[in-house]
Amino acid sequence: MQNLIRFGLASALVAFLAACGGASATVCNINADCSSGQTCTNGLCGSADDGSLGAACSSKTDCQAGLGCLTSGVGFPSGTCSKACDSTTCPSGSVCADFSGDQVGAHACITSCSNNGQCRDGYVCCPSRGFGCTPSALCEGGGIPVPDGGSGGNDAGTGSDAGTGSDAGTGSDAGTGSDAGTGSDGGTGTDGGTATCNATTQLVNGGTQGLSSAPGSCIHPVQNSSLPSARQIALGTHTVGDVVSFTVPSNAASITLVQQAVSAPLSITYQGNAVDNASIPTLITMPDGTVAYDDNAQPASDPTTAKVWDMLGSPVTGVTTVPNTSAMLSTISGHGNTLPNGTWKFTVNDYAYECSGDSNCTGGATNSTYDVKVLLQNGPIGTQGVVNIAVYLVTTNLTAAQAVSDSHVARFVQTLKTIYARGGLCINTITFYDPPAWARTKWATGVSADKTGPCDDLDQMFASLSKTGDNTLNFFFVDDIGSSGGGGGGTIVGIDGAIPGPSSVGGTVKSGAVVNMSDLTQGSCGSSPNFGSCGADVTAYIAAHEGGHWMGLYHTTEAVGDAVNTKLGYWGKDPISDTLSCACNSTCVGSASSKCLTSSSTSAPSGITYMTPNYCNGKAKGTNGSTSPNNGAANSACGGGDDLMFWEIDNNSTGNLSTQQGQVIRSNVVVQ
Repeated sequence: MQNLIRFGLASALVAFLAACGGASATVCNINADCSSGQTCTNGLCGSADDGSLGAACSSKTDCQAGLGCLTSGVGFPSGTCSKACDSTTCPSGSVCADFSGDQVGAHACITSCSNNGQCRDGYVCCPSRGFGCTPSALCEGGGIPVPDGGSGGNDAGTGSDAGTGSDAGTGSDAGTGSDAGTGSDGGTGTDGGTATCNATTQLVNGGTQGLSSAPGSCIHPVQNSSLPSARQIALGTHTVGDVVSFTVPSNAASITLVQQAVSAPLSITYQGNAVDNASIPTLITMPDGTVAYDDNAQPASDPTTAKVWDMLGSPVTGVTTVPNTSAMLSTISGHGNTLPNGTWKFTVNDYAYECSGDSNCTGGATNSTYDVKVLLQNGPIGTQGVVNIAVYLVTTNLTAAQAVSDSHVARFVQTLKTIYARGGLCINTITFYDPPAWARTKWATGVSADKTGPCDDLDQMFASLSKTGDNTLNFFFVDDIGSSGGGGGGTIVGIDGAIPGPSSVGGTVKSGAVVNMSDLTQGSCGSSPNFGSCGADVTAYIAAHEGGHWMGLYHTTEAVGDAVNTKLGYWGKDPISDTLSCACNSTCVGSASSKCLTSSSTSAPSGITYMTPNYCNGKAKGTNGSTSPNNGAANSACGGGDDLMFWEIDNNSTGNLSTQQGQVIRSNVVVQ
């Protein structure tokens, strides 16, 4: 049951981004966007003196009912209306900050923010206080400066309301100098053995795709792979606990194990909590008898030493791809860049089966059945490969007919090609699909990242709309992704159905990744990618990141650092040795280290420190505050913020990929 104690946002991308312009009068990014006497609070302009939480005050009588006044006498310039939160929660739009060690002597609610421009004079947006407007003198490490690239509009991580300020084709000319049909991706693809990289990327209007009417109940069908029969090993229907064997040929670059539930519980209850019944094979055994993966064993403290890494099993449709670690890549490199050939074995397994023998668990089952397939990628792993993409436009702001000639989409395509070229991938075709009218009505306003069960909207959207019979990366563009929080006050802007995704198997509850496209038409774009001011570039980054998950990559560093804490079930780094991870310690985060999660922590600290690209730029802390990049001596322990698979995107993001990350994605069966 080791998987059941793990936590993290390992398949979600969180954003703290510059505004990209194009907002209505009441939407803002900084105070300067608002009228005189107003401040920018949570993206909306409001009165600075209305007695609401965060307003100036000299005494409690200046504040609305239920609020008190933190006065200048306890370090709050001009006072601020607040309330204690030692034993209660804070209102929406505010965070509970720990001032117990200051003159306040307690936890207090302060206004949420994403940059200094959203705070009153004398206050900064302070990461070490949970991204709340904090007196400058009380913010360890400094606040977050107003990003370059202009003011106004929504944060790229939040997006505007459907239809407001983001109609397709409006805004600045993001496509100037970036025609989607240009570029230099030419060459010969060697993964899969057949595909050749085209010099241009073809944009196709695929018309309407999806079920003609809304399902009457939860659907989770068993689907076939689109791969040629020579690259599939159909093992039939098996009961959990069955040991199945299969023969890997001498030219296989990768194997992908797919378990699809025929009859199995959708969830179990573990230690009083409902848990999705993840389908996850166990006891994966190589031809020489080496156990490459055991789901019931404690995961390796150093993920790069594991033969197989599978931290996030998914319900109903479970997928495991080999190789996805440095240890297995090393094995492959000694075998002609192909997997060891011969007889491999694994045990059909899910959480319900593991639950049946655990006294802390109820809802287990020993008779669940799964359709089992093994998918093969031709080898050896080459230096370049082709990937084709499907974009499902579950939005009111763009249609497939518009997308193929839209300048913002052209810029999106060019930047996506630029990012993936760093991993040795080129893109030959992107097909845009419109959803049926019922689906657009149901999901165009957004989906929830908090509800990812097989019968929730996210998974049902994938199952209802994704096309069967194709082998593509499937991106679902939506106007918003709702969530209770992405970590550190950020906003979730992308989320995958599973890591890895079920490549070549469409129409399942995990056959897609969601991308918030609300900033596609926003901002100002230059000749090269700019993830601080160009909305199309931001959208491309989000898609590239989620596609990286689909192809088997994990976050290089998770939200609160690269520590491994087995007691809390936290593994903060990926299984790839040539990526840099970022440590939450005094070297990398300075005084904010007092709130770090460490390997010996017995609980998550209140006001926990979140890692940002500023902390993780390959340098020690130095003299700069947390909102400016570290400026100390070079230090690889403080790296990884420039990697595409870093957990967060902000204005300093770059979107790089390492050599081994490229090998992992090029070995995935979605690559031709």
